[in-house]
Amino acid sequence: MPSETTYRGYVIKNRKGLKHWEPLLEEWLLCIERYCRIWKGGDAPYIHKERANIGLLSAAAWRCGWIALEEFRHEKGGRSSKEKWVGRADLQIATDNTEEFIEAKFNWIELFAKPEKVHTSIKNVLSQATIAAEETRTNSEASNCLAVAFLAVYSRKEPDPDGFNSAIQDLILEVSKTNCHAVAWCFPKEYRYAEHDDNSCVPGIIMAISNPAYP
Repeated sequence: MPSETTYRGYVIKNRKGLKHWEPLLEEWLLCIERYCRIWKGGDAPYIHKERANIGLLSAAAWRCGWIALEEFRHEKGGRSSKEKWVGRADLQIATDNTEEFIEAKFNWIELFAKPEKVHTSIKNVLSQATIAAEETRTNSEASNCLAVAFLAVYSRKEPDPDGFNSAIQDLILEVSKTNCHAVAWCFPKEYRYAEHDDNSCVPGIIMAISNPAYP
């Protein structure tokens, strides 16, 4: 069996108002790694769907010295003919100089998916998050309302270490080409082959970010 390693990283493309996200993405990666290390591969935070992943991003913001607030009441809608309504915003983060709202969506993606399926899956989840972000941004005093897509990576194939790690690296290469403003990924070594509820493995998570203020 090859020596296992954590595959982690991020790319911020053309900045698009996200240059200050570099420390946030770094802390997000560290939060995932630490969680998996403490649980010794017995659990991974990203498998618990949307709310847990929003919580991780919030924790990363606090670790940066920022402030963050999850799931709070907020007026939405009001674009074109839509009526306004009171709902909940997923997350608000702020520094001394910036303030942003975040709307996120979650889904799963297969590790051995073909490249076109990878890009389509990320695009679809990010589109859903963008719609929610636009509804929130209409009545937000924050400078931006960002769309975030969380995609947990799974495989139902019996893991072969060489093929499994090679597939992860291939997926990361495709993810880095995704048409979005920033993308990050983490495949912690501690949870590489852990068995999930349906006998699948969920070795990692992808996060894609879009800033609707920059079409």
